[in-house]
Amino acid sequence: MRKQIFFNILLLFVFSLQSCAKLDDNTKTWFCFQLAGNFGETKAGQTVAENSIKNIWVLQFNGSTDASTLSKAVYLETLPADLNNISVQLNNGANQTIYFISNTFENTLFNSTNAPINSYTITSLKAKTYNITNESSFVKNYAGLNYLVMWGKYVGTIPNSSATVMLNRAAAKIVINYSSNLYVGAYRFKIKSIQLKNVPSTASLIPDPASSTLTNPAAVINYNQYQVPLNVDDCNIGYYSGTVSFYMPENVSGVNPSVTDQTLKVKFAQAKATYLEFLGSGIDENSDEKCNVIFKLYLGNNITSNYNLNANSRYNITIVFNGINIGDARIEVQSFTELEQWSDDVWL
Repeated sequence: MRKQIFFNILLLFVFSLQSCAKLDDNTKTWFCFQLAGNFGETKAGQTVAENSIKNIWVLQFNGSTDASTLSKAVYLETLPADLNNISVQLNNGANQTIYFISNTFENTLFNSTNAPINSYTITSLKAKTYNITNESSFVKNYAGLNYLVMWGKYVGTIPNSSATVMLNRAAAKIVINYSSNLYVGAYRFKIKSIQLKNVPSTASLIPDPASSTLTNPAAVINYNQYQVPLNVDDCNIGYYSGTVSFYMPENVSGVNPSVTDQTLKVKFAQAKATYLEFLGSGIDENSDEKCNVIFKLYLGNNITSNYNLNANSRYNITIVFNGINIGDARIEVQSFTELEQWSDDVWL
């Protein structure tokens, strides 16, 4: 039996902060930090610079509890080509919390109106969200490239001779590697489109990559369908393959121990759990379309009981279509035309 394999890989960045020359005012210190990044991969014809840092907010809070208030907010709208030489002025103090939030492309996001000094709290920051209507509104577009919001924090004394801050992407990445084998004597699945469904319509600005708290989104949306570039010849030879990826906000939908097999995941799914929908046709040996088929694949941190999709995680899904099993709960056959035979093979 072929199974889907999910790899949950944390993708981290490192800021190296080094103390620079102190000002005459002993209440403030200039800090230097270094950024490292490189370009990511192409998604559906558009470049996503998933490792790049274009701008950054630096937010300093006067403590480490959620009630701590904002004491300094600096927006670095442009960063030098040399990311190893960036400095920012911070207030001196013990037990300080510094948040770094990159690629917002909003220079008023934490201004005096939206984040008043001495009253804006870490609680307020953790509750910060933004609305999305599709994938294009989730990624941040600038000059023809798409970027991902990233964030990290430092807790400790300012100044400090050195410190390390890891940046997390505020996105989950779904990568689908699909293919089909020739299955003689049974109907094959001709894939036509792939669509990511039940995506939360709001995204947290600083999601916890290890969160197990249910997201419970007020509303969910469906991304646009990805039209699979297949032609008649692809189905005549019985084999096709391709890769497509999506970026989405976290959607923590829980764990259900009742799901002991991947085929049961659709049956026990929470109403707003995220899933992939594959639309296609059942094809006979003469490459004639015999029925319309919908295949639903619910996602999570494992192939069975887990429905959680966390930020800063990449989910690699490998799926091989062999035949059509009408008894599979993940399959919906919409219409039949001269149906004669089905394969009992499991798809995955």
